[in-house]
Amino acid sequence: MSDTTLFDIKEKLDILVKASFGVPSTSDKKEWSDEFVERFNKGVKGSDILLEEIPENPDFTDITKIRQASDLGLQIEDFVGYSIDNSSIANCSIVDDNTGVVRRIQGLKLDRCDGIGTNNYSIDREEDIIRTFISHRADGLILTGHTHTAYSEELIKSFAIPTVEIWNLRKGRDFVCVGMSNYRAAYEMTEYLIKKGYKRIGYIGGLLANNDRSEDRLNGYRDALKNYGVEFDTSIIRESEFSLVNGAEAMRSLLTLTHRPDCVFASSDIIAFGALIECQNKGISIPDDIALAGFDDAVIGSMTKPGLTTVRVPRRQIGLKAGNVIMKLLQKDPDISSVNDLGFDLAIRDTA
Repeated sequence: MSDTTLFDIKEKLDILVKASFGVPSTSDKKEWSDEFVERFNKGVKGSDILLEEIPENPDFTDITKIRQASDLGLQIEDFVGYSIDNSSIANCSIVDDNTGVVRRIQGLKLDRCDGIGTNNYSIDREEDIIRTFISHRADGLILTGHTHTAYSEELIKSFAIPTVEIWNLRKGRDFVCVGMSNYRAAYEMTEYLIKKGYKRIGYIGGLLANNDRSEDRLNGYRDALKNYGVEFDTSIIRESEFSLVNGAEAMRSLLTLTHRPDCVFASSDIIAFGALIECQNKGISIPDDIALAGFDDAVIGSMTKPGLTTVRVPRRQIGLKAGNVIMKLLQKDPDISSVNDLGFDLAIRDTA
């Protein structure tokens, strides 16, 4: 493969992945130029597969045939696949834990961590990503959260791929987890707000479908209210996508209520910033008219005026620890804890 360019490798991977999952179709093949076919075949010289040999309608829906697809792939050494929920630049938490994972792997001399897939909170999409990583002979997997399809977990166990789950903690999992307790963090922030004297604490949570972190944060909020004798009022709870626009829309909805909250806890800083902008646009003072708290501690939270009170998550440390753990798993190091709790803090600033 010494004569193969990076372009050849990238195109080869793209085509092999498509072939593994029933793509390309015959019509797709017709669009490939003779030059592309020649370049592809040159790039895979010695790999026992040529472009014209890819089946038009391959069936790689079961584990055995996915293993066969893997046998067609490049012999990529030291490759770790990493599946994340959302790669939006606005989501600073993703940027930080990505950086942590890559830095740790580079620091420990693992050559490749360039298999990063974005599943957009879809476990079916994550399943496709996992299959793709397996067809590329991934040595390890780092997955965000604990919610996966049953088939994804079956695949991972069948191939015995070292796997780390990040961003949440669950005992009794088959995979090592690295993160913090989203439940406990939401509980303690809600407890703090109650002790500050707020009586009607609204909540803007992330989408709950296939998101164990959002579910745990909502449960932490609910249980804190219950334990302090505060009503859990669903009329002041909103579910939101993780964006400024959706955070603003959720806050706008709460502000229209006759009996609106005196404080809002947003389960993500990006949602909280959207809520903050909405209040400022309407001339509503924070925290004088309504208090606000977030979750993540994005860098911008300490730079805004007023500064955002939020849950400080050790994002980069989670990434670094995940990289360290995946290396230990690959080296079959017995000294690995199944649950790695890196904790959290409350960052108390101006908004609450």
